[in-house]
Amino acid sequence: MLRTQDLKVLFRAREIVRQLAAEGLAVVPSLEPAIGMARQRLETQKGRQRYLLDMLPDSVAHALPGVSGGFVVEFPQAGRVELRNDVTVLIQILELERRQGERAVRLLHHTGVGVKDREYWL
Repeated sequence: MLRTQDLKVLFRAREIVRQLAAEGLAVVPSLEPAIGMARQRLETQKGRQRYLLDMLPDSVAHALPGVSGGFVVEFPQAGRVELRNDVTVLIQILELERRQGERAVRLLHHTGVGVKDREYWL
């Protein structure tokens, strides 16, 4: 059975492959097909809301933008959308996905500290 942690490992492996390729140290086939298949299977098993809850730390999924820093959601076609300060991150992602008609692929969390900025692949 595929687990959420398995998909997170694929995302990390993709980062490593990209870094090695950028440094000219390796030419590795893309992991995108495996990531897409794993993502689809997990979403089918769990539903989108549960999938997002598993992919994001609780402190991020239930955070209120503005109080916990700034958040930006990235979509393949629509690009980046900054989240409002009045609704939790998870609810806004789900609302935006319904409106945009596409799945968010990444959440950027700007803490305001600089070094602690994070990205979460969805």
